[in-house]
Parts: sequence; structure tokens; C-alpha cells
Amino acid sequence: MGSPAKVREVLAERRQAGLDFGAAWPAALEALEPAERTEWLETLEDTRAAWRAAFRGEPATRAQWALHAVGEDPEREVATGLPDAWERCCLLCSGLIPAQRDRRALYCSHRCQRQAHRGGRLAA
Repeated sequence: MGSPAKVREVLAERRQAGLDFGAAWPAALEALEPAERTEWLETLEDTRAAWRAAFRGEPATRAQWALHAVGEDPEREVATGLPDAWERCCLLCSGLIPAQRDRRALYCSHRCQRQAHRGGRLAA
């Protein structure tokens, strides 16, 4: 697994565990081997805002989508039947935001959106 993939995996794990980006980012960088960290640190720090946006489930910019399309590797093995750890997540309940919702949607449902605007939390 390459260094950016390792960072992505650690960030996804920390997000699932309920950590915020400020706590998850240093842990993701620490997960890299020292030589990897030295090689990748400048690039990762330069793209930190994009990592933060993805961590928060914000939609990708057009430039990011274009880069993804150009860099996508058709030979990459993807585990089927498993959710992508980088899917957009609801800011309130952390559930997946359905693909049919607007790409700018921050909540998985109108219920979560209303609840968030009322300042409440969902009952467990």
C-alpha cells in the first residue's frame, strides 16, 4: 500500500472512531514509516485542506474530480461488496449520504438536516 493510501486508510478509521480531523491528521502521518514520512510530508501538508474537506465529507472540487479521472487506475483491485471508506458521510449521524442526494448535501436525509438546524443530536 502506498503512502497516500495508508494516510487515507488511517483517516477513515479515525473518522469512524469519531475523532475530528485535528486529532486524526497527526495520527495518519505518524502511521507512515519514517522514510515514507520524509518523502511524502511536504506533499501531504500542501494538500492538507483537500484531505480535511474529504474527511468532513465535503464534495470534491471540479479540479479534484478531473485529477481523479485522469489518475484512476483501471487495474486497481477494489474489494466488492464493501462500502468505500471515503464515501460522503452525514455531518450529524455519520451515515452514508445516498448517491442520489445533491453533491453538495451535508446530511443523509431531510430528518438529519432538520435536526442539525435545530441544534440537536439524534437519539442513539
